[in-house]
Amino acid sequence: MATPLTDKFGLAQARAHLRLDPDDDDPMIALYMEAAVDRVEQHIQAPLGRNVADVGAQEDVGIPPSLKAAVLLFLGDFWENREASFDHKMIENRAAEALMAPYRTNLGV
Repeated sequence: MATPLTDKFGLAQARAHLRLDPDDDDPMIALYMEAAVDRVEQHIQAPLGRNVADVGAQEDVGIPPSLKAAVLLFLGDFWENREASFDHKMIENRAAEALMAPYRTNLGV
């Protein structure tokens, strides 16, 4: 079942990134995709698909490729570690952090 977020990103692209077959677990992929989008939006403090230079903008301008890649990196992390329990602190994804850095808003607030 697709949601507006997964429609924008494309479940096919998510499946390809996760190296899954076309009929594998769409509801779980969508759940982790939404969690990954939420993680990126929290980091940049702006909604994806809006003009992040103007947080109040209502116009959908698409998702920059670097933010889309960050979402996919987090999706992969969430998918790989969906059943794991950690005895250590989970390390942030440095590649995703670097991709998101130019889009952060409200720095110092």
